[in-house]
Amino acid sequence: MELNLNLLKNANFFDSLYHQEIICQHNQYYIFNKLRDLGESCKQDRASYEPLNIANFMLARSLKNISKGLDKGHVEIVRRISQTVEEWVRLYDKGGVYDTFKYANEICKDLKSIDYPVHESFLKDGELVRAFICIPYLVKSFFQIHMVIADQNIIDFFNGVNERFKNDPATFYYVHEIKISRFVFKGDEPGGLQNCRNIKIVLLPGLVNSIKNPIINVFCQLLNSSEYCPLQNDMYGFRMSDKLSVSQGNFHYKQFLSLLGILRKVYDPEYNYAFINNN
Repeated sequence: MELNLNLLKNANFFDSLYHQEIICQHNQYYIFNKLRDLGESCKQDRASYEPLNIANFMLARSLKNISKGLDKGHVEIVRRISQTVEEWVRLYDKGGVYDTFKYANEICKDLKSIDYPVHESFLKDGELVRAFICIPYLVKSFFQIHMVIADQNIIDFFNGVNERFKNDPATFYYVHEIKISRFVFKGDEPGGLQNCRNIKIVLLPGLVNSIKNPIINVFCQLLNSSEYCPLQNDMYGFRMSDKLSVSQGNFHYKQFLSLLGILRKVYDPEYNYAFINNN
């Protein structure tokens, strides 16, 4: 079920707070703070994520090389991996880098099924490990606040939040963008299961770098509401309540780090890998 963007744009104070253009990509809607130049923001994001895209391509190449080195008793596995890498590269070339994790995960499962030491192989590839760890700090460290809203309550949510942001411009200054999941899922709401969407408010990269920054609590208090759906399976998030979580960095990036066995090299396991180490 697609979100009615026209209704969203008619929410209280939308015109004065956000750019009119809502971008749909990576199965999410992106709403950008009007205080920042939209073209410049998108340009900066592309530049920041390019090293991660390169690391992604290096991983595809590494897995293909591993498959070539398998003995002749695994012809079917080699054929399947080769086909999967081709699909991966096609999606990569189309700009669908976010969606390539499923291919990497599928290949690793195939390799593990024949007892191939996948993690050990990755860790021996210093160039690959460095490529994933040494991506720009802004990609690893940006903060986001996550909540789940029943689809029928999305407009009411924005009406309320926008009014609070309008009345508190100093806090709204910290907002970089708001992400809304494109597709609904069944979430647990008072009164039974409802169609729900994830909403993440992303704070300005580089401005908030630590969970100790008081602005995190300001946002959690401002956004706190009993009307949200309880969070379920909030992977890599640190719960501030049963309905709000905070995390740093890109979820898909963390998935790749976990697949490579190096997640704890970047994010702190003590906090469910929500925050970068030494935060």
